[in-house]
Amino acid sequence: MLHLITLRFLETIFRNYRLYIFILVAVLLAAPAIFFLIPPNYQLRGTVYVQRDSLLTSLSDVTQVTQYTSPSQATLSEVFSLIYTDSFASDVLNETSLRNNVLAEGRFRERALRDYRDAMMVMAEGTNIVVFVATHPDPVLAQQMVNETMNAYVDWRMTFERTDSEVARDFFADLIVRYEEDLARAERSLFDYLMLYPDPIRGARPSEEVFEINRLQSLVAQAANRLADAKDKEENARLSLAKVNSEALQRYLVIDSPSIPTQPPSLVRRAIFVFGGFLAGGFVLIMAHLALLMLFDRRIYFPTDVQYGLNSPTLAMVPLIQHPSSGNMRVSSSSRSDPGATGAKGVISPVKS
Repeated sequence: MLHLITLRFLETIFRNYRLYIFILVAVLLAAPAIFFLIPPNYQLRGTVYVQRDSLLTSLSDVTQVTQYTSPSQATLSEVFSLIYTDSFASDVLNETSLRNNVLAEGRFRERALRDYRDAMMVMAEGTNIVVFVATHPDPVLAQQMVNETMNAYVDWRMTFERTDSEVARDFFADLIVRYEEDLARAERSLFDYLMLYPDPIRGARPSEEVFEINRLQSLVAQAANRLADAKDKEENARLSLAKVNSEALQRYLVIDSPSIPTQPPSLVRRAIFVFGGFLAGGFVLIMAHLALLMLFDRRIYFPTDVQYGLNSPTLAMVPLIQHPSSGNMRVSSSSRSDPGATGAKGVISPVKS
């Protein structure tokens, strides 16, 4: 079977060699046009160090949720999701030279957002390093995209944590007011009952009074416990709100800020990339064409095709000879008229079945 595949592969190449040469020449002619017509892209990158816990976090008593992913992976997931939201992308582009396109409506705004998402790439390197990369023909715009994306993410994170803490603080503050009123009512009920049924001068209280006093004291204790728990949670919310700004400065540290390049990208590297890419694309087209022909071409070219294609034995093979006058490959007349003749060049020779 391997022998048949090799024969069909070589036969397909030599039968269509003109087409394959045309494909290679076409891609080699198209590569210079792309090289000179499309401007080179500048790639700028900024690096942010993400710390797991700050000193203020370790000293506080706020309960921390166990992290199952590294800080860089968690940050990468958040940034990647934010880039594909119109609100975040618009906030970033409002600080760049594409601000007018973002403020415009319709296709200009959509194109600006699409260009930003195509240009930006975020990667995680190690446990604590997050790399922001922007690729664009305009180096100034690429630098603005990287800087503003990093700044917008830190601002978004601070706003998110601040809002969460403010909501928790306000919730527990309102809850404390209600719990204080419940505690005051429970204490008042107990006081009124004791004033209405004071301790007897002689003997013990009736069991009904003892049961009611125990019930009222239990209500007072429950109200006091709820109030103490709400005050403790409000304190945690206040601590969380107070540490947001200080913690963000420690958790997100910009290590490398991108600068505008003074030199264009390497022409040699770009030429290798463009010409190599087009040449590889041409070979991919050729291999795809070869695979399709070998898969769907059911014509018989070799005796082996008869055995594997028709499941029949090969009884004889008629050779081709070159006619001296026309130069074409023809079957000799002697082999056509007298199959048993032995002096003709085109004699039909039996083939082992």
